[in-house]
Amino acid sequence: QIASSRLRAVETGRWVVQAAPTGFSAFIDAEGHVLDRTAVSEQHVVISAVPLRSGHTWYTSVGDWPFVILLALALAYAWWSAQRATSKQPPRSVIRPRPSI
Repeated sequence: QIASSRLRAVETGRWVVQAAPTGFSAFIDAEGHVLDRTAVSEQHVVISAVPLRSGHTWYTSVGDWPFVILLALALAYAWWSAQRATSKQPPRSVIRPRPSI
């Protein structure tokens, strides 16, 4: 739980506050450092000041589109390569019967 929250904090460049009634609760800064955390099922109050950030990160602005475009280009290249390989095959030889005399 903490590892995935650290990853999300680094991805978005924002702090993550993870509150879990039966798991780990933690404060994670924008660089992925765990500042304070509780143990599993520990009854503990953790208080910390979390800075607010406005605006969008590049991923929240653009989303998955760069990856979708790269995938489409890769599929188009694979299709083009397959078409090119089949068009370069030598033609089949045709055996014609000899005319009878």
